[in-house]
Amino acid sequence: MIEVSRARRRCTAQGADRAMSDELDDYEDCTRAFNAFMGASAAILARVTQALDEHFSLSINEYNALACLDAGGQESRPLMAICEAVRLSQPAISRLADRLEHRGLIERQSGLEDRRNVCIQLTTDGRALLHRAMPVHAAAAHETLFKRLTLHEREVFRKILMKLDATNDDDGKS
Repeated sequence: MIEVSRARRRCTAQGADRAMSDELDDYEDCTRAFNAFMGASAAILARVTQALDEHFSLSINEYNALACLDAGGQESRPLMAICEAVRLSQPAISRLADRLEHRGLIERQSGLEDRRNVCIQLTTDGRALLHRAMPVHAAAAHETLFKRLTLHEREVFRKILMKLDATNDDDGKS
């Protein structure tokens, strides 16, 4: 009976060691993947930001706000809807809107019933600038994001990113 008990403890300890080793391997793989993702994200963001700034004096957040306004299919959108879409805080989106308005790229309109409910819309100049910036944005993103991937890898990667983005929107519930 004592021998069986020792053998069980030894097997349990070996199993725990194996489980611990597997857990460490998973942790190391996760850490490597996370670091690779962060490095790739930083490189992509830097390249796209540089291209937009060089050609149009636009930040990536300004570009995203203009693109969000253009994609809405509406004349104007609430400032808070843009805030959520570009994932900026309310004070940050207000400052961004100030800059875009100062450049003549957007117009603000106070709500009729509630003056705090501000809507913004693209001006003709804003839409024209955005449409000139879109191919530059796409080329910079392609150069750093997709150029080294096969068509199949691009599709898989796009699906993974969409799934991760949806998970983020659901507060990690997916």
